[in-house]
Amino acid sequence: MTASLDEHAHAYVGYLQRISGADTPMIVTETRLAAGPAFHIELFDQARGRLRAMYLFDGPAADDGTFERYLLTCAAAPDAEPFWKLIAGSAEVFAAAEPGTAPSPEASPASQVGASCPASLWHRGGVDELLDLPLRLPPNRVYRFYRGGVLMDRFRGAPEPEDTVFPEDWVGSTTAAINPPEHTYAGEGLSSVEIGGEPAVIADLLAERPEEVAGREIVERYGPTTALLIKLLDAGSRLPVHVHPTRDLARQIFDSQFGKAEAWAILATRQIPGAPSPRVWLGFKDDVPREQLMTWIDEQDADAIRGAMNEVEVKPGDAVFVRPGLLHATGAGVFLVEAQEPTDFSIVAEHKGYPITPEEAHMFKGWDTVLDIIDRAAVDADGLATLCQAPSRVAGNVTEGWYEDDVWGAQSDPFFKAYRLVVDGSVAWPHRGVYSVVIVTGGFGVAETAHGRLELKAGDTFAVLAATAPITISGDLEMLVTTPSFV
Repeated sequence: MTASLDEHAHAYVGYLQRISGADTPMIVTETRLAAGPAFHIELFDQARGRLRAMYLFDGPAADDGTFERYLLTCAAAPDAEPFWKLIAGSAEVFAAAEPGTAPSPEASPASQVGASCPASLWHRGGVDELLDLPLRLPPNRVYRFYRGGVLMDRFRGAPEPEDTVFPEDWVGSTTAAINPPEHTYAGEGLSSVEIGGEPAVIADLLAERPEEVAGREIVERYGPTTALLIKLLDAGSRLPVHVHPTRDLARQIFDSQFGKAEAWAILATRQIPGAPSPRVWLGFKDDVPREQLMTWIDEQDADAIRGAMNEVEVKPGDAVFVRPGLLHATGAGVFLVEAQEPTDFSIVAEHKGYPITPEEAHMFKGWDTVLDIIDRAAVDADGLATLCQAPSRVAGNVTEGWYEDDVWGAQSDPFFKAYRLVVDGSVAWPHRGVYSVVIVTGGFGVAETAHGRLELKAGDTFAVLAATAPITISGDLEMLVTTPSFV
């Protein structure tokens, strides 16, 4: 009599428990692959200290009525070759086992298994939808002290675009926003997704399943974090001149492993009445003495501060890297994607005329403590050219039906990466094994896995978890793909 897939799964789970330890956490999920019904088996590999996963499913019936069984590694274990060899080596042993039993000690003496298999497991119907598809990200607007949002609303396809005090959309965020008490609510800044018809906060998923969400390399280096914060930012007015700390200074002053490098990809611009053409301010034109800078800040001489800085006009398609310590500001009428380290630390040199108190300007640390966050050295023409360099081709080409450009180059490598992915045809997802936040900037298409498809159009945003099932992107699409960096 032919054994059922359920019986095979129980037998194999028992065998895995024998060779990996009886107390090994394990989840078995009934699912369906293109090849047919399957069980997705996850277990914590105690020897290597991380999650392993594989599929067990039945193939065509053989002449003798038995089933052919296949074991496949999945995206949760991209480096699982040693574990795969262990499974492959045991396949013959398992094939000889009776349903409901484990292999005998004689068949596999090294495993020290017994004859019975009272497999203890969590067996649930359906599929683990967290990893089936990329996760669509709905808008996640965040309060700020300035107004904006018209260009963002148009980009998102909102029916009535308008400027509001929610000019930023934190995309795929696991970072909480820092706002005044009257504008603070629980979970502000944290992105949510829908899984199986139920809402879920990505930060909660990260806490529960860090390697599957963020990727093993990121978790091993930083702990349970995505090491990334992505924003859509639409400045309806000029932002004040401000600066963010390096990692070293953030560790000293804010007890944080992350500072705040950031970078911009300009999506669109508009002319704001009464404002100059869309532009940004980046660093000083000449060296500025510490005493002079402190005087300008004390007197709130914003004209002197901005007058000493480099002004750079921007247009759609431009890319700008803002290294930690670089004094900067975004001008009115600029709509951009901002990638940054996952913090909300801002030291504001120009607070007069903004709803920012003098104490909030230095984050209650005092100017004696935070002034040296600001890099007072000149940024010359060559330095500006480096900060504003053009994207460079790193993979694919037009004839292959896809290509990728590195948006900010090597200068962003220690912090994060961004790629302009253009598809005119189809391509396998090129960034498996790491958390990615994706903004569709043009066209139409689809992201497809063995479990389903996600329709895509300009203005959509989605996240790809490190362990999401293999994806094929197809259509006529342009996307900005952002990831944390391993460097």
